[in-house]
Amino acid sequence: MATITLRPNSTISAGDWNVADNDIPDTLNDGSNVTVVYNTNGNQQMLLTLQSDTNSAETFVTAKITINARRGAKGTEIIQVNLETEAGDVLVTGEITLSDINLAVHEIEFTTIEGINIDTANTLRFKLTGLTGKQSFITEASVTLSTDALTLTGSPIKLTSGRIQLTSGKISL
Repeated sequence: MATITLRPNSTISAGDWNVADNDIPDTLNDGSNVTVVYNTNGNQQMLLTLQSDTNSAETFVTAKITINARRGAKGTEIIQVNLETEAGDVLVTGEITLSDINLAVHEIEFTTIEGINIDTANTLRFKLTGLTGKQSFITEASVTLSTDALTLTGSPIKLTSGRIQLTSGKISL
């Protein structure tokens, strides 16, 4: 299984955040939980480009969005995260609920992306939007693309978004 992890490298647009737009990617990539990006008003958005990876000839079929974040003092925040093409087409979208006051790693795995080659991967954008008007504190963000389909095992399997695509077998309800 080949994977690449893409991190934000520039800001296309951003709402009201505690750091300057140009500094958002550096803050999200410094590997520190001390430096934080947080919204200064509710329901803010940021749209970021992702760094390029020119060394891969793979086709990627799964994506995982990861953020290290926590909610603010006034309650649970829900964040919508999108992985988009350069043209603004949404490849995958999901919601992350920040209910803890302590920093935690939040991940969403998507198994339904169409095959993405490295040329498309090098133009992907990451969008984050607050939905409930509360504060969110974010220390890290990344997108991991993989060449292998995710295999779900165990019981019960809970799918909260996306679609199920079978390569063999059946689903009985």
